[in-house]
Amino acid sequence: MTDVKVNIGNDLIDINLLPNEDGVLIPYSQKDFDGIKKHFQGFINYRKTTNQCITDADRIRNLPYSVQDRTWRNKTDTLTLIKKEIEEKKVLDVLIVGSGNGWLANQLAQIGHSVLGTDILFYEFDGLKTIKHYDSTFRHILLHPHDINKLSGNFDLIIFENNLPYIKGVYKVVEESKGLLKKRGKIMCTGINVSQNVQKEKERIKSLEEYFQSEWNHSINTYSTKMYFDREDFKSLKKLGFNLKVRRESRNIFNQLLSRKVVTYDGIYTQV
Repeated sequence: MTDVKVNIGNDLIDINLLPNEDGVLIPYSQKDFDGIKKHFQGFINYRKTTNQCITDADRIRNLPYSVQDRTWRNKTDTLTLIKKEIEEKKVLDVLIVGSGNGWLANQLAQIGHSVLGTDILFYEFDGLKTIKHYDSTFRHILLHPHDINKLSGNFDLIIFENNLPYIKGVYKVVEESKGLLKKRGKIMCTGINVSQNVQKEKERIKSLEEYFQSEWNHSINTYSTKMYFDREDFKSLKKLGFNLKVRRESRNIFNQLLSRKVVTYDGIYTQV
C-alpha cells in the first residue's frame, strides 16, 4: 500500500491520520465539510428522485452485476476493460477519481489491489459512505476532483471513471495526476462520451438545469463546466498522450449512435 499524504495548510499529512467519519477520510475543516454536504444535498436529492440511488446493501455489494440497466451494463464493460488492462499484474496501488458508491474500488480490492477512492458526495447509498456496506478493504477520501494536486503518493493506476466533462479545469487535473504515477504507471479515462452535435448537448443540459433549479433552487453544474465533450476535447486528450479507442458497445450499436451523435471512448495514458 503506497504511502499517501494530503496537503493541508502547506503541511503534508498522512491520510491515515485524517479525521474519519463513517469510514471516510476528511481533509477539510469542519466548516468546509459542512458546506460541501449542504451544497451537494440538492444533487443527492435529484438522484434519489430519479431513482439513480441503489439503497439495497446486498445489491451494492454485488455491483456492477446486480443491476442490469444500461448504466450498469456500461459499468460492467468498464470493469472488464480495466481487468483486462491489469491482468496478471502484481498488486497495484490504484487511485480512483470519482469513486461514487465505491463499486469499482470494491471490485479491484476483491482481487487484491490497494485502492484509494476520491469523491465529493457524502451519502451512505450513493457516495463515499457506502464503504460501510462492503466486506473488502479499501479507502475513501472526500476530495474535490480539482484538488487532486493536494495528494502526494505513487500509484500504478489512476482511473477517471466516466467523469471528465464534469471536472473543473479537467486538462490541468489530468496533467497534474501524471505526477502521481510510478514509472510505467497508467491513467485510464473510461466512458468518455464525445458529442458530434454540440447544439443538442447544450439543449439537453439547459433543460436539465431548468428542472434542477425549479425542483431544488440549485444549479446542477457545480463546477461550471460544459458538462459534455466534443471533438475539440477529443483532440485535447490526444495531445495529452492518451490512446483513445471506441468502446466495443459503440461499434455494436453504430446506427443508434449515429442518431444520437455520441461516440463513447476509453483512453489510456502510460507514463514513460
